[in-house]
Amino acid sequence: PSERHLGRAIQLQALQHGDKPYLLFGESVYTFAEVNQRVNELAAGLARAGLKAGERLAFYMSSAPEVIFLVLATNKLGAVWVPINTDYKGAWLRDTINDSRPTILVSDAAHVSRLQEVGDALSLEALVLHGGHEAMPGAVSLEDLYVAGAGEPDMSGLSTGDTCAVLWTAGTTGKAKGVMQSHNVWFNAVYANNEECQYGIAEDDVIFTVLPMYNSAVWVTAIFRALFAGVPLA
Repeated sequence: PSERHLGRAIQLQALQHGDKPYLLFGESVYTFAEVNQRVNELAAGLARAGLKAGERLAFYMSSAPEVIFLVLATNKLGAVWVPINTDYKGAWLRDTINDSRPTILVSDAAHVSRLQEVGDALSLEALVLHGGHEAMPGAVSLEDLYVAGAGEPDMSGLSTGDTCAVLWTAGTTGKAKGVMQSHNVWFNAVYANNEECQYGIAEDDVIFTVLPMYNSAVWVTAIFRALFAGVPLA
């Protein structure tokens, strides 16, 4: 149970399988050790930007390795990540972001135009953009947040029962609601998913996904599944 924490999971895999590939994205390949280092460097940058334990970081961006770095970095700080559906726009986007009460919102160049439409109505301490930060006054470049050579954050006070994420429901029977998720929820879901899979996972498997990263399904069936099993994710 003491290891059922997402921040510790990538730290442990970096120690045990550091040279093994974890993320395959286009031509980019990141080993477990490289991902852990990127996560540590981003965690240091997010802390400098004002993100504290218990606070929320929301992301409204296309699927990319940087989303995974953000999630794990946020959790290493004891903070909470909130995915925002990239189909949202207008009032629905504005209200979802504001109701999430994020300290930091991270987005990308592909979604700048929608953010510009609601930007004046957003309550944020910091806006971070992955590419195209010049398009919004006051936005910070995600690439500039990384603190080269940063070490492991202090995770000694973090627990498997801590809230690590808020997932917004689909809103099929009413307006979407933000649901708090603990670290342990993800471990239980992944292990249950493995048991339901007829063949389990072999050491030379590669998990492939095309699911959007704002949806819980991709984290259970692919991202965290690959992380916990120590196999690559494409």
